Amino acid sequence: MSLALASPSLTASSRRQLISVTLLVVTVHALLLFGLPRLQRIVSAGQNTQVFETRLITPPAPAPAANPRAPEPPPTRAPQATPAAKRPPAHRTSASPKAPSKPQPAPTRADAAAPIESSLFAVKSPVGFGGGSLEKAITPPLTDTQADVVLAFEQAQGDAPPVRVPRASWLTYQTTGVIGGQPLDTPTTLNWRQDGRWYDAEWRLFTNQTGDRTRITTGLVTAQGLAPVSTRLGYEGTPSRFDYDTRIISFGASDTSAQLKPGVQDRLGVLLQLGSLLGGDPARYPEGSVIELPAAHVRGPGQWRFTVLADEDISVLGGKNVPAVRLLHTPQDAQDARIEVWLGRSLDYLPVRLMITEPDGDRVDSRLSTAIALPTPSAAAAIPAQPPR
Repeated sequence: MSLALASPSLTASSRRQLISVTLLVVTVHALLLFGLPRLQRIVSAGQNTQVFETRLITPPAPAPAANPRAPEPPPTRAPQATPAAKRPPAHRTSASPKAPSKPQPAPTRADAAAPIESSLFAVKSPVGFGGGSLEKAITPPLTDTQADVVLAFEQAQGDAPPVRVPRASWLTYQTTGVIGGQPLDTPTTLNWRQDGRWYDAEWRLFTNQTGDRTRITTGLVTAQGLAPVSTRLGYEGTPSRFDYDTRIISFGASDTSAQLKPGVQDRLGVLLQLGSLLGGDPARYPEGSVIELPAAHVRGPGQWRFTVLADEDISVLGGKNVPAVRLLHTPQDAQDARIEVWLGRSLDYLPVRLMITEPDGDRVDSRLSTAIALPTPSAAAAIPAQPPR
């Protein structure tokens, strides 16, 4: 008997499964054979592409709105002030150097206010006979207690006009005239000293022809001007004394006395007091005004009555025309003198010319030759030197 493999019969479902498997196998093989090289090229191409880097770019700020409001600054500490830069020194003239620091004087002092006109005082210091300095301190004629009595007496006048006492100075004059019927032509001097508290003045006229006609006065500087304490005619003359405690003037030449009145002045002191009044307030004394003060003459009391006349330019100081205030005192009695005085506006209202006519006919005319400002030392800085006499 022959044996033969018997082929089992296939159903329809089995055949479909077999076909599907066969197609899957064929597809896989086709991909492996034809699709893999292309796939590798695609992958390689992807690996060779450029790499991009990114950066953060800040966008531009938006345009500011119209009229933006300024932000308020945070509070800060006020900066400390720094010293100002020093300016270069200003050009200075050859004026006298600044005085060292010292207590400021009262308005009655000579340097309380600058004169309106340029000063004509010289700056050199004269010397006396033997080379001694003319600068010396004033010996106080009163104690401090007595001086307080004088000040209280003057203050009792009430409201007094302002004064500006002339600065201390040494003045020389050329004096002409007639004395005893004989012509006179001689130099004279006015040594005016004041230290802000005390003053003394000496107008020296001493010749063989005239004898000793020097006038000397001493006193206290007050808010009202000059308050005399002692005055005399001639170095050897008996002084008249002003007692402010008893309010009596004792006249040495006549051995008489009189009541001491506020503002009283002797013949030399009245010239300086007039200058103090005009220096204190020039506008107060226009042309035509009258200044009246009690007088202390050599032999008794009297009255000063000076009328302010028109200004004049006086040729003095070697030909300089100096503007001056002219004042005239006419005799008030038979024993009184006629006095004309010109007070220099640019010389602290000190006399630049003086004309005196005595009741007996003697007359003198003094014109200023030199004017030297000469500060007076205080008593603590006294220099033992005497002016020429």
